[in-house]
Amino acid sequence: MNPCRHSLTFALASSLLAFSASAQTVWSSSPEDLVAAFDLKTGKELAEFEVRGRLSDLTVLPNQHVVLNHRANSELVLFDARTHKEVARLPSSRMGGVNPHHGYLLKTAKHTLYAVAHDGENRDKDSTVAFFEVLPHAPGLAVAGEVRVGAGHHKLAHFPGQDWVSVSNINDCDQVLSVLDVSQPAQPRVVHAIGATQLGYNGDRPEQRCDAAGKQGRALRPHGAAASQRFHVHNFNGTGQMAVIKQDGKVRVLDAQGSGGASGVALPDGSVVMTQFAPREGGAGAVCQVGQLAWISADGEQLRQIPVRMQPDCTQASKGARLGYVSLAPDQKTLLLPLSTMGSDAESAKFVARVRLEEGKAVQLSSVAIGEQVGHRDHGWLPDRSLFVFPNGKGNTVSVVDPTTGEVTVTIPVQPNPLRAVLTQP
Repeated sequence: MNPCRHSLTFALASSLLAFSASAQTVWSSSPEDLVAAFDLKTGKELAEFEVRGRLSDLTVLPNQHVVLNHRANSELVLFDARTHKEVARLPSSRMGGVNPHHGYLLKTAKHTLYAVAHDGENRDKDSTVAFFEVLPHAPGLAVAGEVRVGAGHHKLAHFPGQDWVSVSNINDCDQVLSVLDVSQPAQPRVVHAIGATQLGYNGDRPEQRCDAAGKQGRALRPHGAAASQRFHVHNFNGTGQMAVIKQDGKVRVLDAQGSGGASGVALPDGSVVMTQFAPREGGAGAVCQVGQLAWISADGEQLRQIPVRMQPDCTQASKGARLGYVSLAPDQKTLLLPLSTMGSDAESAKFVARVRLEEGKAVQLSSVAIGEQVGHRDHGWLPDRSLFVFPNGKGNTVSVVDPTTGEVTVTIPVQPNPLRAVLTQP
């Protein structure tokens, strides 16, 4: 073990004392091989688990379990958040799905489900979405059903209480988006398979047709999803468009004039905000711009573009930092936007940008300084969203942030190169 893990850097320590002493735990995973748990108050390592090969999402279940998507073995690894022990390893697919990348906690009208999207390695033959019932006891999950979708990588959109899920298929033109009926989790089914022609790509010229490889046409590359009560949104990274989809399979495509993106979030008024990597500084963006927000109206028919900078008053170069994931703070108005980069170490991002959306206006607040990250930066939160945690892969730490004050409450040394991080409070 690395002795430096057991030292702590506290900022505004008094704000941390308002929370329970030893119950809160930080869980973090590396891109490969390692998962660890740390006491939030003391920083002490509580447990370390060897899970060989590629790893992905960590998700906190309402039954006090944490589930890890083990991509290398196509399995789910479950940990008890109260005992900090591994309790089960389950196959993630019964239909030959491989490479379980993203996982989602869904609450339908009658069920609480964990959905895992298999990216596959042989196009749509091993791209599936599997559903598991969340149990009140160990091992925490039970197999429900599974369905084949288009060729992965996938993102899912779902709004609490709905019995339908929409899925994006990044390497497909015949089934760019899938609408699933999950009212019976043991028998999920594709009710609408939306192809590129339905999305307007039905012409003879290359710019008018879809080609997943981007050689003989345009690669739509949907990546980034969000859901409101009225509609779901999927971000076409390859074209800068937003597909607004309803339960009946009808789609409206909005032009955002940006590109890239990874995430989105619904606001209380029913509007949806999606992130885009560009325009950025060095391209069509302004100095210090790290991307933009595509703000889609509550009726799903209009779109506004909101530039985001590394800092609201920034004048220095952003060094390749860009938007990625987004979450909504407890005030239901402020967006938390951890910056990421797919560039080299010299382009590391080290901020959480904040934008307040209120009464149709957008105001960028001061960014929160955290550690440096190369690659995507995921994050997690307590159930009441009173604390958020962000991995700092380059510094081998995680930063815990109070979203109300915009302050880092604690920075905890963890295992090398943390990629995912979540918080539990048994």
